[in-house]
Amino acid sequence: MKLALKLSDVGNFKRILGFVLSVRKQCIFKFKANELNIISVDRESPLIWGTIGSANFSRFDVIAKDECIGLELNVEPLFQIMKNFEKAPVTSDLIIKLQRGEESNTPKDNSSKRKRPVFLHLSYNEDITCTSEISHSFSIPVSLLRGKLIERIQMPPIHNVELIADMNQTLISFFMRIERYKAIDNINVVMNRLGEIKIELKDEGKKISLKWKSLLDTCSPEEVDALTRTDTETPATHVA
Repeated sequence: MKLALKLSDVGNFKRILGFVLSVRKQCIFKFKANELNIISVDRESPLIWGTIGSANFSRFDVIAKDECIGLELNVEPLFQIMKNFEKAPVTSDLIIKLQRGEESNTPKDNSSKRKRPVFLHLSYNEDITCTSEISHSFSIPVSLLRGKLIERIQMPPIHNVELIADMNQTLISFFMRIERYKAIDNINVVMNRLGEIKIELKDEGKKISLKWKSLLDTCSPEEVDALTRTDTETPATHVA
């Protein structure tokens, strides 16, 4: 098993992580031959599925028996590392590799089993002066997901697509406002082709309507097909 990635621009990756972090920290990374799926799932909350194509990476090596590597991790430290990388005067790409640590003895059922912890190792170089630089390296603990467990994680189907809107970062605050109503069974999200979006719900017999003042960028069904064929570098995020 081998995972080796390089990024010179972390913007798209960081954007999806930021959206996911606004909901929860724990995520599943599903690396396939040509893309990375970022999945955030909870039994009592919406599933979030983000996809980043290999075109966003300067190196994207995923080698495994079933051509898929599944990891579970807390994405908060990864998001912070990418923020620092984006701000720093870097002199290298951000390098991400899957590595195993030293073996440790873990007692179980009065016996000892040797386990090797697994990490995502990240590194990059930062320019300090005209003649010197500093190397940064980080290790984020992850859990490997194997076999049927990772195979069962599939993107939910999307039917009858009529409109797509760009959910920019500022919209997160809008959805955080309705977090207090998460116990309500039905919440209606209404959007039109002008890019207007509002939330309608009933709470204790009262009708409540929350509207976002700005307009979102939207695409028609015809434009959706064109984007799917041509824009392979743009990451997609879905909430189900």
